Amino acid sequence: MRAAVSDRALRATTISYALGIAITQALWIVMLGLPDKAIPVAMPVLILAELAVPVIAERRHATPWHPHHITERYGLFTLIVLGESVLASANAIIEALHTSREHAEAAAHADLLGSLVGLSALTLITSAALWWIYFWPPHHGLIGTLRESLRYGYVHYVVFAAAAAFSAGIEVHIDALTGE
Repeated sequence: MRAAVSDRALRATTISYALGIAITQALWIVMLGLPDKAIPVAMPVLILAELAVPVIAERRHATPWHPHHITERYGLFTLIVLGESVLASANAIIEALHTSREHAEAAAHADLLGSLVGLSALTLITSAALWWIYFWPPHHGLIGTLRESLRYGYVHYVVFAAAAAFSAGIEVHIDALTGE
């Protein structure tokens, strides 16, 4: 709303953003009061509504943006998600070691220790590889138009989900190793 007051040329666009976001957020809250059977229907509709806000708001007049800044922000969030994934994996490995030490006999603990050390190394190597694959090409050249920028942003839902799912996969593997 500050942008609407300070920039007359972008007033309609910024108000569209503000209204679209406010209405969508209010609908998310309303969804909490819906019966359980209605939530699987309401959730995809609200996700699509949320994704549509920038498309609708930008159709009148595009807001100024800088490709390097946009890609840097997505890259920083990708680093955060990968870091959280490594932290969650490390915590799961440490937890498995402590649980094994307390409940398993010495030979079983030694076998699990070897597997967990290997898994730790593989987790670190895979995390570094994911980081390298993501940051290897310069991303700012991928977004020259609004359509490319929106596609770039929406594709990152998959990137973030995959980075987060990495640690979940590690935890599933740990559960398989420990028999839980």
